[in-house]
Amino acid sequence: KTDILVQNERGENVFIAECKVWGGEAQIHPALDQLLHRYVTWRDEKLAFIIFNKTVKGFSEIIDKAIETVKVHPLCKRFLGKTRDSTASFIFAHPDDPKKEVLIELLMFNCA
Repeated sequence: KTDILVQNERGENVFIAECKVWGGEAQIHPALDQLLHRYVTWRDEKLAFIIFNKTVKGFSEIIDKAIETVKVHPLCKRFLGKTRDSTASFIFAHPDDPKKEVLIELLMFNCA
């Protein structure tokens, strides 16, 4: 199951999020693939990828690394920009329909 799934009264997905503890850039593409290929239906349009940093110093560098890694994911169509210091928005192609787009919000939290 996904880490966070909110559904409306009809059982339709309203919000889907995948959560990870920062372990380096190598974890980003597999986590995005998990989110996109295992949990998203054609109707889903808004997703979140949440990363928690628990041990690494230099959080600003982690944010930059994460954003650059998300940008080069094969399904990433465009980077919309940073919405806050530790959040960024991206448009991805839906894995089952390249013409369908999904918004993925990257949210990063520093707990170190």
